[in-house]
Amino acid sequence: MNDAQRTKYIQSSYVILPYRDFRDSAVSRNVRWPESDKSYLEGVLDSIALFYKYEGYSDLTIKYENYGYDQVEKICKILKLPAELSVINDAMNLTDELYNSDIVPENEEELEDLKSEEVLVKMREYKKHLYTKATNTSGGKSEKYKEFFTEEENEEILNNLIIKNFLNENGYL
Repeated sequence: MNDAQRTKYIQSSYVILPYRDFRDSAVSRNVRWPESDKSYLEGVLDSIALFYKYEGYSDLTIKYENYGYDQVEKICKILKLPAELSVINDAMNLTDELYNSDIVPENEEELEDLKSEEVLVKMREYKKHLYTKATNTSGGKSEKYKEFFTEEENEEILNNLIIKNFLNENGYL
């Protein structure tokens, strides 16, 4: 998809942009792809750049650490869905069901053994969602960067003005 197509698609859609402390995202990336040659600093900067690239197109931004009923209610209003407690409960239960589902293998090696068309159809449906065990590296833990960054890495990250400004603007510092 080129930039013009992407812009047209975004303008005709509702864009909900989740974000989090991108120091945690950098840790997740390195846990998931340990062979990556990107530093934590590069990972954080890449995530911030993507956030700012799409922020102007978003109808709603959601801070990961604050996700809950209030955010689901806002999403319901944007999508013109009833923002009743039962609908919100259904949405919250669905996220738990998606995360805890055993339809999708937890790693790529298991994918090679799948031959069942039924399983493949379920996988294609399930893979539309990013909220899966296969993409989760810490059970949703926040501030995991504190366990991974060396003192020098943390200092380098916090001395970067782009990162420091993002963290300050979004209540992480």
